[in-house]
Amino acid sequence: DRPLELVDLRLLSSSFDFNVSLWEADAETEVWSVETNLGAMVGNKHAFFGAMFLGSLDQILAYTYGGAMHQWKKNK
Repeated sequence: DRPLELVDLRLLSSSFDFNVSLWEADAETEVWSVETNLGAMVGNKHAFFGAMFLGSLDQILAYTYGGAMHQWKKNK
């Protein structure tokens, strides 16, 4: 097993501005930046209240303050 490095990590955030963001860290500067935004959907009237990875980084489940659930799956 090799030690976990910063470039191996991802951060998932959900927010009340209708976005679910996947963050990555730059290995040299250790600065986190948004890799992709998943939220910002047309017609989504509820802020995202939480998000989680489903098993791996390939699937994300997020839920809104109003109780709706949204799922994304990475295309290979």
